[in-house]
Amino acid sequence: MAFNIEGLLRKLVLVMLILVGVLLMFVGKIVGLYATQNTREASLIVTFGAFIIATAALVWAIASKRTTDNQNLGLFILAAILLAFYGLVIAIPIF
Repeated sequence: MAFNIEGLLRKLVLVMLILVGVLLMFVGKIVGLYATQNTREASLIVTFGAFIIATAALVWAIASKRTTDNQNLGLFILAAILLAFYGLVIAIPIF
Protein backbone atom coordinates (compact mmCIF):
# COMPACT_ATOMS: atom_id res chain seq x y z
CA MET A 1 0.00 0.00 0.00
CA ALA A 2 1.55 3.27 -1.14
CA PHE A 3 1.64 6.35 1.05
CA ASN A 4 -0.78 8.97 -0.26
CA ILE A 5 0.55 12.47 0.42
CA GLU A 6 -2.42 14.13 -1.30
CA GLY A 7 -4.70 12.82 1.43
CA LEU A 8 -2.71 14.77 4.00
CA LEU A 9 -2.98 18.01 2.06
CA ARG A 10 -6.75 18.29 2.24
CA LYS A 11 -8.23 21.54 3.45
CA LEU A 12 -9.63 19.96 6.63
CA VAL A 13 -6.23 18.71 7.74
CA LEU A 14 -4.60 22.08 7.10
CA VAL A 15 -7.35 23.92 8.95
CA MET A 16 -6.93 21.52 11.89
CA LEU A 17 -3.18 22.24 11.89
CA ILE A 18 -3.90 25.96 12.00
CA LEU A 19 -6.32 25.43 14.90
CA VAL A 20 -3.72 23.37 16.79
CA GLY A 21 -1.21 26.18 16.24
CA VAL A 22 -3.65 28.80 17.52
CA LEU A 23 -4.41 26.63 20.55
CA LEU A 24 -0.70 26.25 21.30
CA MET A 25 -0.21 30.01 21.01
CA PHE A 26 -3.14 30.62 23.36
CA VAL A 27 -1.95 28.08 25.94
CA GLY A 28 1.59 29.48 25.77
CA LYS A 29 0.33 33.01 26.39
CA ILE A 30 -1.81 31.88 29.33
CA VAL A 31 1.10 29.95 30.85
CA GLY A 32 3.34 32.97 30.32
CA LEU A 33 0.88 35.24 32.11
CA TYR A 34 0.56 33.04 35.18
CA ALA A 35 4.09 31.66 35.42
CA THR A 36 6.41 33.31 37.89
CA GLN A 37 9.46 31.51 36.51
CA ASN A 38 10.33 29.70 33.31
CA THR A 39 8.59 32.05 30.91
CA ARG A 40 11.00 30.88 28.23
CA GLU A 41 9.11 27.60 27.96
CA ALA A 42 5.87 29.52 27.50
CA SER A 43 7.38 31.61 24.72
CA LEU A 44 8.71 28.45 23.11
CA ILE A 45 5.19 26.98 23.10
CA VAL A 46 3.89 30.15 21.44
CA THR A 47 6.69 30.05 18.86
CA PHE A 48 6.05 26.39 18.10
CA GLY A 49 2.37 27.18 17.54
CA ALA A 50 3.32 30.02 15.21
CA PHE A 51 5.62 27.74 13.22
CA ILE A 52 2.82 25.18 12.86
CA ILE A 53 0.49 27.87 11.52
CA ALA A 54 3.16 29.24 9.17
CA THR A 55 3.98 25.77 7.83
CA ALA A 56 0.32 24.97 7.23
CA ALA A 57 -0.18 28.32 5.46
CA LEU A 58 2.85 27.73 3.23
CA VAL A 59 1.75 24.21 2.34
CA TRP A 60 -1.76 25.45 1.64
CA ALA A 61 -0.49 28.25 -0.61
CA ILE A 62 1.95 26.07 -2.54
CA ALA A 63 -0.04 22.85 -2.86
CA SER A 64 -3.56 24.13 -3.51
CA LYS A 65 -4.56 24.20 -7.14
CA ARG A 66 -7.85 26.07 -6.67
CA THR A 67 -6.68 29.18 -4.83
CA THR A 68 -6.25 32.46 -6.62
CA ASP A 69 -3.05 34.49 -6.65
CA ASN A 70 -4.44 36.91 -4.07
CA GLN A 71 -5.30 34.06 -1.70
CA ASN A 72 -1.81 32.63 -2.09
CA LEU A 73 -0.32 36.06 -1.44
CA GLY A 74 -2.38 36.37 1.74
CA LEU A 75 -1.21 32.97 2.97
CA PHE A 76 2.42 33.86 2.20
CA ILE A 77 2.05 37.16 4.08
CA LEU A 78 0.51 35.34 7.07
CA ALA A 79 3.44 32.91 7.15
CA ALA A 80 6.00 35.72 6.78
CA ILE A 81 4.49 37.77 9.61
CA LEU A 82 4.36 34.80 11.97
CA LEU A 83 7.91 33.73 11.16
CA ALA A 84 9.23 37.28 11.49
CA PHE A 85 7.62 38.13 14.82
CA TYR A 86 7.80 34.80 16.58
CA GLY A 87 11.12 33.81 15.04
CA LEU A 88 12.67 36.60 17.08
CA VAL A 89 11.75 34.72 20.26
CA ILE A 90 14.19 31.98 19.31
CA ALA A 91 16.81 34.34 17.88
CA ILE A 92 17.01 36.58 20.98
CA PRO A 93 18.30 34.66 24.00
CA ILE A 94 16.36 35.19 27.21
CA PHE A 95 18.40 34.95 30.37
